Amino acid sequence: MVVFIVLAPLFVMTNAARAATECPRFEFVGGRGSGQSPQGDGGDYSAGNQYGMGPLLYSVYDQLAGLVGRDQISAYGVHYPSVGIAGSFGEYVNGTGAFLHIKPLGSYTDSVRAGTADTLAHIRDRRRVCGDTTRFILTGYSQGAQAVGDALQSMTAQERASVAAAAFFGDPYFNARSASSRATDADHYGLLGVRDEWPADMSGKIFSYCRPHDPICGISKRTHIIGDGDLYYRDIPWFQGFGPHSEYDSSGDAADAARQLARVVGAPTPRTGSVPLDLIFTIDTTGSMGGVIGQVRDNVTALTQSIASTSSDYRFALVDYKDGPEQGDPYRARVDLPFTTSAASFSTAAATLNASGGGDIPESVYSGVMTALNMPWRAGVRKVVIAIGDAPGKDPEPGTGYTLDQVRARALAVDPAQVYTVATSSSSTTTSFLTALATATDGKFSLASTTQEFVDTLRSTIVAAGSAPVAKAGGPYTGIAGEPIALSGGGSRDESTQIVAYDWDFDGDGTYDATTPSPVTEHVFPAAESYSIVMRARSALGLSGVDTATVTVTDPPRPPTTPRSLTATPADGRVTLAWTDGGGGSTTWYTVYDGAGHVIDRISAATGATAVTWIDQALVNGTPQTYRVTAGNPAGESTAAGPVTATPTGSTAPPTVPSLWATSTTATAIDIAGSGFSAGGRIHSEGGIRIIGTGITLRGGTEYVTIFTATPPTGTKATPSPTTVAAGLGTPPVPNIADYRPDGPVAGSGVAYRAIDATACVRGVWTPTNLASLSGVVYVPCAVVINGNRQRLNATIAAEGTIRITATNTQIGPDTPGSPSLISAARSPDAIVIAASGVSLRGTAYAPFGSVRVTGSATVFECGVIASTITVKSSGASAPITARCGSGS
Repeated sequence: MVVFIVLAPLFVMTNAARAATECPRFEFVGGRGSGQSPQGDGGDYSAGNQYGMGPLLYSVYDQLAGLVGRDQISAYGVHYPSVGIAGSFGEYVNGTGAFLHIKPLGSYTDSVRAGTADTLAHIRDRRRVCGDTTRFILTGYSQGAQAVGDALQSMTAQERASVAAAAFFGDPYFNARSASSRATDADHYGLLGVRDEWPADMSGKIFSYCRPHDPICGISKRTHIIGDGDLYYRDIPWFQGFGPHSEYDSSGDAADAARQLARVVGAPTPRTGSVPLDLIFTIDTTGSMGGVIGQVRDNVTALTQSIASTSSDYRFALVDYKDGPEQGDPYRARVDLPFTTSAASFSTAAATLNASGGGDIPESVYSGVMTALNMPWRAGVRKVVIAIGDAPGKDPEPGTGYTLDQVRARALAVDPAQVYTVATSSSSTTTSFLTALATATDGKFSLASTTQEFVDTLRSTIVAAGSAPVAKAGGPYTGIAGEPIALSGGGSRDESTQIVAYDWDFDGDGTYDATTPSPVTEHVFPAAESYSIVMRARSALGLSGVDTATVTVTDPPRPPTTPRSLTATPADGRVTLAWTDGGGGSTTWYTVYDGAGHVIDRISAATGATAVTWIDQALVNGTPQTYRVTAGNPAGESTAAGPVTATPTGSTAPPTVPSLWATSTTATAIDIAGSGFSAGGRIHSEGGIRIIGTGITLRGGTEYVTIFTATPPTGTKATPSPTTVAAGLGTPPVPNIADYRPDGPVAGSGVAYRAIDATACVRGVWTPTNLASLSGVVYVPCAVVINGNRQRLNATIAAEGTIRITATNTQIGPDTPGSPSLISAARSPDAIVIAASGVSLRGTAYAPFGSVRVTGSATVFECGVIASTITVKSSGASAPITARCGSGS
């Protein structure tokens, strides 16, 4: 069972202590996340400790204060325990070996209630002193988002009137279809439930962020039952570690929240120039441009220099176009300068432009634009083409056959690009053609028929292009023909102002079919096929950004058949269910019912998997438990397998595989500093154990030879209590690196085996480039560095040197139960270092002659660590010891 620390009684403060003597225009109220400092009674809520609101919310506060004025806003960190639970959640949702049932969260719930109560008490006290003078900006992260969000939803209308705005990050009750959603996924919801829509009087004032694959705000999948309603299940295969839960500041969400909050309260939000931009000028250089070509050259050069001096991430390119060979021109369009970051190079290229050639009035405008669109754009940046000319184009264009539809399709295909057009002639045919071109790509047309107009217009066009919203259409989406599919533009951003409308083209035909004030909408696609949709985000300034997404629509599935071979196996405080898929229609989820027919849990069906295990835990020994299991998909649920009954029986023996085993005799052979660490197996130190942190849960027995210290004493919950033991109890079996060498027994044992050649070690380090290609056992004759993001290594790494992991959200270890993940023979203080967040080791990590050091958050040692010394200095790490670990790795 999971044990949480029950901390000291809730904080009680007087009105005078809560209420500052001043009543600022705004007060920023921040509820920090689980396990963040301070924890417990009497914590540090001073400015020097970020007001006790944690680094993420302090970052939002600091940026917001810079926008509204630091003399206009004060800060208050919600006074509550914020118990550390990340490691325990990790055991529930990592899906290794079996699905585990999420039980009531004990002191976590108490902690949330304390945060909600303190938020309400503080606001009410401030209102008694300040009346309506001070308005509140509410924020929360993770557990704090739940606490502060609950407070907001429980306020009276009069109390809510004092709330100016709110922002939440990683809310365990995140509602992906709320108008407040700033997520790109409309189908993944909070781990603990789904929050009701915010009160109508808060519309447009709340911003709730959920990073892709964040398991706290997005592990639950919503699906629609044909002819019925919606339900939710835990989407375990979607889980990629806890790394995404810590990305809100680095991803730019904190900065966006500060700007959104500032706009709601009326503060200006000037552009930062930080939005990445790829900009191509496409210029008509036919003879009719002779009177203005000099002005064009000079001004586009001056404006690129201005962009270079004010923006941090940009590239320029230059294209010119003429008429065509049939009119005697040497080319229709050409690239004069590929993408560059050098304003000087652009100036040199622009100086070569001269007006000449051309025959009839229309020019090869489409060729100029298509040449630009076919250049190598960067992924994920704003893409803009500015086309400047004094004549219309030809549709279709001779020689190329280009049409407006083809240009639009290509602009969308490059993710997408917008074409802004500037006419230097007021001819109706010119303005009509260039207006249609800009409109088709969601750009903007401008007329500049005089020299001064051109200068002003070109400048305003570039400003508009750089100030337009960055649209994110979300996806890719999947769904069933004839059933509603949720779509989200919640990832769209605007540096300058609010996004006021979202336009949706559901079939990609160039006509927008619906407009919504909220970023989330639903649409029913009639047939089973792949659709390319277009979403346009429009700002209060009249500017727009566009993005595309794919929607894969399939026919309704056959209903699934009843699961087969359902068994229930009892153990100490738990029952393990096992079954196989019924083999009928494709199964999307399984539902587990108790003997009374109540839903206990609903879990996703892993793609391609036919055997499923599920564990019900924290049960009372001696009490019979009865279960039934059904299979489900959007066509409905099968009949139930079962019932099966099992009675959990008591056993105090810890798992045979240790969570942590240190052979060093030093006083800090095992050194844990941080919050939320949990261990399900035995912890043993031939020396001492030092713990500095809170939310520490040790459930498999804790042994030490010399000394055990825990600071604060209440921060660690050990069951049973730590005990001293005699030295030399004997270390569990440790692999010998010699067995893994090419001449050792492992190489000839029949398992998949690969020995890395010494020549692949660069300066003594091997850095794998394709982890997915490795399996079985990989022997490395030197040190190893594994980097990247969201990797999966289905192999044991046995290295003569050190092993360093800097790859976030990475899973390492073979699928074979009992196999090690990492073996380092290095005699080094850092034999194995895990420096990235969200790393999960499926087998034991061995460093018999050196140290294992962990600095990355939410690290999971599924089958424990055996090393000379073990140091954990991060939050949310765990060593659960699951069934797949066997009797030893």
